[in-house]
Amino acid sequence: MGLCVAFNDNSLPNYSKENLSQLIEKRVGIETYCKKLGEISRHEVYSKAAKQPQIKAKHSSELLLEFEFCKLFKALEGVIIQALGVQRDLSNGLSELSLTEHENALLLQYKELIREQDKKLQEMQRNINNLQRKNQELETKIQELQETNTQLTDQNTLLKAQLSASGNNVQADVSLAPNAPPQPDMSPALLTRIANLEEENRTKQETLEKMRSLLDKKIEELQQVSQSQAPSSEPSQAQTSNTNETLLAKIEKLVQENKEKDDELDKIKKDQDSLLDLLTDQETKLATYKTRLRELGETVDDDEGDSDNNSEDLVNEA
Repeated sequence: MGLCVAFNDNSLPNYSKENLSQLIEKRVGIETYCKKLGEISRHEVYSKAAKQPQIKAKHSSELLLEFEFCKLFKALEGVIIQALGVQRDLSNGLSELSLTEHENALLLQYKELIREQDKKLQEMQRNINNLQRKNQELETKIQELQETNTQLTDQNTLLKAQLSASGNNVQADVSLAPNAPPQPDMSPALLTRIANLEEENRTKQETLEKMRSLLDKKIEELQQVSQSQAPSSEPSQAQTSNTNETLLAKIEKLVQENKEKDDELDKIKKDQDSLLDLLTDQETKLATYKTRLRELGETVDDDEGDSDNNSEDLVNEA
């Protein structure tokens, strides 16, 4: 209809520019018609088609407009608006009919610029919404941390009391339970005791190895004597039997001693492992309490001297 008005030569009286313009005015309204015409160039499909000379579409819905149509529409939009004879002034005091072709081209450029700015504004609004959501999450986490900090502060006095009671009752616990864990600090005396146990363990292990070697040697000698005296007479066989019994008795004695040494060695190893486990457990607990107190802002002093004296007493009692 707009093209019929723009390119009408008024050769038909009933279908002249004026008659067609009045028809549009009565049925749609000139202002509404021009508004709808301008919305075409602001549509997203129009923007994509105007930027792609070659057709590139992933879906059939993207084939509504193509580049040549957009190019032609852009050239004829201003002509159609002028031809319709809109007389109503715009809000800025200008009438779209009073604009020249160059001014209409500038107006279209401004419309394109406004569309791009609208897209940027929408993107910025989405970013603002994301930032606001993240800010809300951070505020929630801060509130949770503040509540946790308050709880830890309330427990500060209780933890200090527990540590104090634990330090004061160590000697009483040791006297009531001989196998109770010692002080968690590993003093030089305890380290020396552990080193001595390890050295004693190695010494006994070497002794056992020597005894095993001696036992194997005796068995080998016994076998050699038995083989060399096999063809002898009856008295020689009786003497060999007595010798064998004596050697067997010695072997049994050595085996028994070897077993006792092994049992003693296993017991020492178990005692040593238990001692190390107790020391490590107590040291870990004390370090945890001290760390939590430091996180709460309290000053924790390490009474190494008292711990060393208590540890030395425990070692001497052991």
